[in-house]
Amino acid sequence: MKFFLHEKNWSLELIFFAAVVSTFLGVVGAYWDIGWHFDFGRDTFWSLPHLFIYGSAVIVSFVLFLNFLLALKHDLPHKNKTLFYLIIFAMAGVATVFMSAPIDDLWHRLYGIDIEIISLPHLMLLFGAILSTFGIVGILRYHVMHARKKFLFEKLLVPFLLASILVGLIIIFAESEFSTLPLDHPVQNRQPWVYPTYSIIFSVFILALSKCLSQFKWSAVITILFFFFIRSWPVAYNTWWGMESVPSFPYLWSLFLVMAITLDLLFLFRPTRG
Repeated sequence: MKFFLHEKNWSLELIFFAAVVSTFLGVVGAYWDIGWHFDFGRDTFWSLPHLFIYGSAVIVSFVLFLNFLLALKHDLPHKNKTLFYLIIFAMAGVATVFMSAPIDDLWHRLYGIDIEIISLPHLMLLFGAILSTFGIVGILRYHVMHARKKFLFEKLLVPFLLASILVGLIIIFAESEFSTLPLDHPVQNRQPWVYPTYSIIFSVFILALSKCLSQFKWSAVITILFFFFIRSWPVAYNTWWGMESVPSFPYLWSLFLVMAITLDLLFLFRPTRG
């Protein structure tokens, strides 16, 4: 088991590797799905983008369930309640993702085909994924704090996962990132301040959270750089796939970077007590 960083905690390490793979599949699948709807219209549930999205949840759910079984085997509910509850929390987030699928089908039967991201089943899927990621961040921080050896890879995963959460939050308004947004699309009636305002609010929240959860002095900058990295995946993937609808790179990237640098400097040079 030398592939894993800590041989005794290989099952927890599987969660972290699964989270990285799931982030790639989920983010690429989400933006691919939006572009797919613009280019080809609404497809069946078994479309390729949907397989990416729900495949990412399958990977994480399998690894979390494995850890749940191992936790019961080693009596973790009594020996380490904190870690056990974090695993349960992450599993609940993934369960919400899977629950969104039949609700989405029912939603379409009752209200027809919705072409906006902001709908009950879509928001369930996004927030389920975000809650699961928060749970994995908690597991990761607990693991790093209690592991004898400290690995840079594991420390970097905290801002990486926080960056993936920021991507997930902004996806709520991701239609605005496509130049191919149809003129008759309901989002065209959205006020122009909505996307940038909420993007800034979400980024401030995540960057502030990075200062609380990450051990790096420049955690906000590292988080926003990971955000740029993750957000570049769907741009490259949709282009490679030959899609007409390719999301633009966030036009607020320079503001995000300035905010991150400013926040890190404020914490770096804040006055110390005594």
